[in-house]
Amino acid sequence: MSRKLNPTAPGWCAYLAACLLVFVGATASASEAGVAGDEATDRSRSPGTNWEGPYFGVHAGYGSGTAKWGALHSDYFAGSDYPADGYNDGLLGGLQLGYNKQYDRWVVGVEGDISFGSLLGYANCGGMAGVGGSGDTCRNRTDWMASLTARVGYATGRSLIYAKAGAAYARDKIEVTNYYVMPMPPARDSANRFGWTVGAGIAYALDSRWSVSAEYDYYDLGRETYHLTAHGVPAAVDIRHAQHVARLGLNYRLGEAGEKSLIASLGNDFRGEFGARIGYSTGRFQKRLFDSDDHDQLFSVLTWSGQGGTTVEAFARLDHNAGWFVKGTLGGLNIQSSRMHDEDTAEAMAPYPYSDTVSVTRNGRTRYGSLDLGLMLERNDRWDLGAFVGYGFYSQHLNAYGCKQVASNPFVCSPGQVVSGALILSENEEWDVARLGLAGSYLPTERLRVSGEIVWFPYAHLTSTDNHWYRPDINSLKQHGSSSRGFEVETRLSYSISRQWSIGAILRYLSLEADGSTRFPGSAHSPMHFSSSRATAFLQSAYRFDL
Repeated sequence: MSRKLNPTAPGWCAYLAACLLVFVGATASASEAGVAGDEATDRSRSPGTNWEGPYFGVHAGYGSGTAKWGALHSDYFAGSDYPADGYNDGLLGGLQLGYNKQYDRWVVGVEGDISFGSLLGYANCGGMAGVGGSGDTCRNRTDWMASLTARVGYATGRSLIYAKAGAAYARDKIEVTNYYVMPMPPARDSANRFGWTVGAGIAYALDSRWSVSAEYDYYDLGRETYHLTAHGVPAAVDIRHAQHVARLGLNYRLGEAGEKSLIASLGNDFRGEFGARIGYSTGRFQKRLFDSDDHDQLFSVLTWSGQGGTTVEAFARLDHNAGWFVKGTLGGLNIQSSRMHDEDTAEAMAPYPYSDTVSVTRNGRTRYGSLDLGLMLERNDRWDLGAFVGYGFYSQHLNAYGCKQVASNPFVCSPGQVVSGALILSENEEWDVARLGLAGSYLPTERLRVSGEIVWFPYAHLTSTDNHWYRPDINSLKQHGSSSRGFEVETRLSYSISRQWSIGAILRYLSLEADGSTRFPGSAHSPMHFSSSRATAFLQSAYRFDL
């Protein structure tokens, strides 16, 4: 959280990719152990490792990037404190098409892909208006990206470990808004960005045609000059853009069929499953601010309710017959429009009355993940129970636009005071949690499975950034807190439609709390209480590999 306005950081995207690679790599290693005997007779082309031929597929993932705004060239904006560092992030999905040529265990090829999404972020470009700054707020948005790359990989067992490099493209839009010159409309421009990309990943063959992959890519889109016009005065600004992307893919190969069996034997030691989920999720975030001198005096409450949208998630679990298992999830959602209440008590507003303003929220992002290591306590043909420890993260970007006074204070968000649709407040929360839980399942019939988890967070740490865009004297304001009061519960019902494939439904509830503080300029630390929750309903499809 040391970087200004960039709590996502590229490292998070690399962490997501690393988690994906753990599961694909673990499954690949187990598969390699199971087919080792077969490879002794024909190591050059073990069952299911034929990658040659054309292929196509789909992918979904998460992108986290940086936008470095350079100096603004314009007489009108003299005194601004550009440059500034911003971010952009969000979910994305798209298509890929490629061709592989295989030489023994080495695989070379070419691939083109295109990804669509809304990777969005803001930067405090103008500092404090009238105090060496213009008061500008800058926005960067990427609508779609594409690349054309050469790939080289090494096939082992059912897996293909590969690296890639080539040309990259992105379509970017920027916007500069000044909330202190009220009649000023946003200044906008767009550009086609060209650069280069490098990446690495692991693919795993489900059968002779279908494969799944986990991949991390870095895009360097160079520096581009954008031209803006504000009040008829031209201006220009240089922006350097880099993007980090973690994604999962599903491919279908059109080449020679090869062997027909579904999955190489994992031997007698391993079993597990992986799959994807889609559903609807709704969340709530609230923070309560207390007086720095009288810690019992409530000053302000911000409540972000109904922060919901369509969520997607990947999951995997690998079990060993010795009793240990590893499991995890990666997911996220783009938040739809909702509301945010900003309340200030009469004591905080004195001598003015209590204030309650309502803002529209949109362009929010939520991402989360977990990685657990566990041990089976009991397992038989009908039910099982295991305990696990692990790590999880939960992150949100929330943005509020415009405001309307719904209480009696005439001085805050009065009509005409705030530009309609202007970004006024952003909240970036980053939770890191320790996980301790129980997971179990029961088979009432041969095809039906009921399972669930109960997780306690013995330690949860929050690092948050508050951006009051109309108050650059506190833009940005750092906040932090911790507690041991968080938990997560989940219940699942799944039905096996074949020996390998199953479908199911899931209900999950997450609750996080933290006691912490912040510090306003020129004052002592002010106590704060934070709470965040999310309820999600999923439909899932899963593939078992316990043959």
